Amino acid sequence: MEKDEVLDFLKRLAESIAVMFGDCCETLVHDMSVPGHPILAIYNGKVSGREIGSTQDIYGNKPGAGYFNETIVKRDFVNMQVVTLDGKKVKSTTIHFRGRNYSYALGINYDYTQMQKMHALIDNFIQVNQDLYREIADSENTTLEDIVADCVNRLGTPIEEMTKRERLQAISMMKERNVFHFQKAVPYVSECLGVSRYTVYKYISEV
Repeated sequence: MEKDEVLDFLKRLAESIAVMFGDCCETLVHDMSVPGHPILAIYNGKVSGREIGSTQDIYGNKPGAGYFNETIVKRDFVNMQVVTLDGKKVKSTTIHFRGRNYSYALGINYDYTQMQKMHALIDNFIQVNQDLYREIADSENTTLEDIVADCVNRLGTPIEEMTKRERLQAISMMKERNVFHFQKAVPYVSECLGVSRYTVYKYISEV
């Protein structure tokens, strides 16, 4: 492709990506053959506050003022985190396109600040305390023997027919219900499941 064709393609590609992913997605095309790498096209520029002709990088630096080494900035960078001067959190990608008489870079900067806040909100919302069944079971079964028996019975398989996977499930339930905080729990569980104490310790470390 000729220089003009490449630039036209990159502009259309940048615009398409910006339209597809919305206002939080800034896309731009740099001329990397010129000092300062001026912006030739930019869409949704509010993410970084830049416009066509700007030579600032995404951090707000101008040429000669904290600018990165020329050799480094001509590498591709994919899915990098950027925190802008005004505190926005941005996922940033820069891909280079070079030919005989051109050197362009396509930049994609996605502002995920609001998404991160929503993520924290959702994390907070979906937090729960104890599983209801276990809470009820723990209230009813307070002795080591009762809790172990309940965990085994919930699997519905006779102990002598249990597979390793089922024994691990039983140990996992016991661990979640703090069985191994009881004194002499390991010997008791070992006897109940028909395995050695070493095996019980091994299962505990696996779940």
